[in-house]
This record gives sequence, structure tokens and C-alpha cells, in this order.
Amino acid sequence: MALYAFLQGDTVAHLSPVRPVMTSYKVVEVDEESPPLVGQVYDAATGTFADPVVEPPPEPEPKFRTSISRAEYYGLFTPTEEAMIRLTAGENITLEAIGAATGAEKTRLIRVASLAVMLKRTDALDSTARFSLTNPQVAAGLDLLVALGLITGARKTEILKGIQE
Repeated sequence: MALYAFLQGDTVAHLSPVRPVMTSYKVVEVDEESPPLVGQVYDAATGTFADPVVEPPPEPEPKFRTSISRAEYYGLFTPTEEAMIRLTAGENITLEAIGAATGAEKTRLIRVASLAVMLKRTDALDSTARFSLTNPQVAAGLDLLVALGLITGARKTEILKGIQE
């Protein structure tokens, strides 16, 4: 007795021992001793059936939290980065030194003084107080760190992503 596979596209939709006269399906006669399974895919070139290739679902995009505490913010920096930031901010900058400096050195001294103020403000926050990494002041502070060579632009971007949930 013959057995027929009814294909929807190249996929076995159902099997039947009766070959219909008219159907919207493509019909292929199959070996009744080892018939294909519903859902298998027919390869017309080889006349064989195989399980469909199922692509795994894509990995979900990681989620990041940008509302963080001061302690979490500092945790986004490596110990070396934080040490270099604190050492640089601790440099003794005076108005006389800024006034006497010119060009690139004057710019650097002003940036270091700005960093010291920024760090004092951040340190003054309660360790559990929350702030947002989307705040333009945070991005400006990180730009200052980049300008001083304390972090790279890529690290700034990484820090602004926040904490992966």
C-alpha cells in the first residue's frame, strides 16, 4: 500500500494512504516502512526528509540600570582609575599657578581644579543617594576625565551604560 506525504511548502503537513485527485498541497509518495514525520522538511534534490533547522532565539539584549547610588557609581571605575582620579584631584592647584601658566598647562590646571570640585561634590552625596547617568552633568564630568587622560572615550561610554541587571 502506498503512503503519501502532503507538503505545505517543503514541510510535511500530514500523511495519508490515499492520493487525492486535487489538492493545494504538493504530494510526494514516501516509503511506508520509514515514513517522514509531520514537520520534517523535504529536500526535492535528494528526495529525503530531515528535521527542520531551528535557529535558537537570539540572546536578549542586556538591560542596564542608569539610576544608581554614589557607591555604585564609584564601583563602575576600576581601582586604578579611581586611584588616578583621586591622585589627580588632590594635586595642589593655586590661583597663582593658574595665572602663571599658559596654553596647555593652564588648561590642564583648570581641568584639575574642576575635577577636585566635581569629586568633592560627588563625595558629599550620601552613599545611598541616587542619581542618573543620563544627567548631562555626569557626562560632562566623564568628559573632563577623558580630557585629563584618566579614562578613554570607550570607558566613558561603558560607564554611562550603567549597571547590568
